[in-house]
Amino acid sequence: MHQGDAVVLSGRLAPRGNEPFVYPAVYNARGVFELEGITRERSLSLQNRHVKVHGTIAHVNNGETQRVQLPAVRVESLDTVQSPDATSSSSASPAQ
Repeated sequence: MHQGDAVVLSGRLAPRGNEPFVYPAVYNARGVFELEGITRERSLSLQNRHVKVHGTIAHVNNGETQRVQLPAVRVESLDTVQSPDATSSSSASPAQ
């Protein structure tokens, strides 16, 4: 994974961090990815929903700094998807 690479992620969207520094993240088998480019209101409305994100890698933790930083994805589109235990799916409008 390198900055600028196109990426498609599927996983559970949930907030991460502590107030006032909360940001949206997607949790999946590959790890945790910070999402950039969606509003706080939008991320809260999709909290704990399974989503599919299309975007580009904004930055990765390359180990050059002492600060631990999640890989970040600049969101181009975001849709809800059927969770493994759900029986129906819905679609959300693209990222704003």
